[in-house]
Amino acid sequence: MRKVLECIKCGERYEPYPIKLSCPKCGGPLIPKNIPGIDGLRRELLDQGVWTFRKYLISASGERLGVTLGEGLTPLIEAKNLKDYLGIRGVILKDESRNPLGTFIDRGSATLVTTALNSGYNRLSIASLGDLGISVSAYARRAKIRTHVIMPHSVSPSKAYQTLILAHKVEFTQTYEDALKRVARLKESLPVTPTNPYLLDGYRTIYYEIFLKLSKHPSTLIVPIGDGALLTMVWQALRELGGSSRVIGVKGCSSTPILKDISVDKPLLQDAVNEVIRDSNGLIITVCEGEVLSSIKLLAELEGMLIEPTGASSLAALIKLHSMGELSRDDEVVVLLTGSSLSDTSILRLIADKHVKYFDEIKIGYTKLKILEILTLQGPLHPYAIWKILRNSYGVKVGLRTLYQHMEELERLGFVRVSSFKSIGGRIRKIYEVTTKGLMILK
Repeated sequence: MRKVLECIKCGERYEPYPIKLSCPKCGGPLIPKNIPGIDGLRRELLDQGVWTFRKYLISASGERLGVTLGEGLTPLIEAKNLKDYLGIRGVILKDESRNPLGTFIDRGSATLVTTALNSGYNRLSIASLGDLGISVSAYARRAKIRTHVIMPHSVSPSKAYQTLILAHKVEFTQTYEDALKRVARLKESLPVTPTNPYLLDGYRTIYYEIFLKLSKHPSTLIVPIGDGALLTMVWQALRELGGSSRVIGVKGCSSTPILKDISVDKPLLQDAVNEVIRDSNGLIITVCEGEVLSSIKLLAELEGMLIEPTGASSLAALIKLHSMGELSRDDEVVVLLTGSSLSDTSILRLIADKHVKYFDEIKIGYTKLKILEILTLQGPLHPYAIWKILRNSYGVKVGLRTLYQHMEELERLGFVRVSSFKSIGGRIRKIYEVTTKGLMILK
């Protein structure tokens, strides 16, 4: 068996070292592979984390120990109640929320940081939308490597705060594209983007674990697409082990704050995603916000698990596949739950029974809940200030006119009121505050 990097575009193969981040021939993305494949997958029981599969990883270097926080070996849970609910032979949940930082990315961070350490790098520059910067920074701290994370202003406050705690330096840009360009210009550090092949290396271990646990290949795998990295590497591992399971990719129907991580029009690994769907006779299933919220609630009721929306998108796709008649009674489906456990209070409010009642009766949605939250935390504000906070801190991109409509509806419902008027920039603006009734929605 030979470990190589293979170009997605031209198919050229290279030795993994010295480090290569893109194809020297055509500039295409590189992915790690074992040639011709894996015969007799085995774990190294004396190692920890993803390094139990060191024999198959390009990031493993001789007998040196890999950097680990105990990632991997996440549970494969038989969802018995969900299986009976859908009437199919098997539904198995791969719960990646159990990783140290609550994300499958931890697997890639372990292999990436180990590669950087063994190659003599003492600095990493990371273009991040949240989880990547958090995870890589945590592992880099373990290895005493400095990190410079560059992220757009639109990241959620919770992810920005975690990054500020873990990274050595954090820089904010207007857009994610600006962050990618900035990372590419930084010298004397190893650039980290979602397509870094030494990051992708760790993602393969998800399917290695699935195969070892089941001792066979499932009939169907459901994986969120996002940037395409996870889906591509799960398929790569499956093919290395001789499998031919059908792969279902999941994307969001619109770039709402709840679904923005999977609402990507053109994934960074678009060509690879297309190849996976074609070669596996798979499908791309689009899910919307309501379907995901319903799936979170269903999983909680049937299996006692709370998973955030990106992870629950795979479950929403499973239910949609079933309703489309795309699953038979004999199917055994593995669903990848990729995100962390659900802790966003706004989303929890939406799916809790008493607030679902509000949602149904008065059409209170995510944006309005965030407006009430902002007024509660910040105090009285004029609509333009609320609009800026929504865009910069919460990633909610609505037009200014739409924001004013939200404020009028909240005022009509009695959740906000005009507390005063203020002259700003020569114009008289209404200053809004949250009412007691509005506070009740947030409790």
